Amino acid sequence: MTHTDPATKNAIIAVALKRMASQLYVPRSPADFDEEGEITLCAAACLAFAGLSVTESPSEARAFERRIADSRDSGLIESAFEQIGWSKSSCNYWMQQNDVTPPDVRKREMLRMLARAVANVER
Repeated sequence: MTHTDPATKNAIIAVALKRMASQLYVPRSPADFDEEGEITLCAAACLAFAGLSVTESPSEARAFERRIADSRDSGLIESAFEQIGWSKSSCNYWMQQNDVTPPDVRKREMLRMLARAVANVER
């Protein structure tokens, strides 16, 4: 199984949906800490986290999450996308969509877009 086959893509998107849904909000790229001190990830970072979790290991995904939250370095997201075999342009697309969406509807809209991505993979 490759990182770009439909089953793997859907597994990654499912983990990203779960990760995003568990957050209080979705921040601007790349990450933030919520008022409880929990790490919140942008849409692209949720996908990178999920990709690392599915294709590498949950511990590698947690290490990525900590690095991105501490450094706020968007380049780490691009590197994670490349590591899972996804393009830099895909990463940039998700960061752009995340950041142009108003904060008050960002979580809802990003969850909707991810759910739609599952449907597109299944075609």
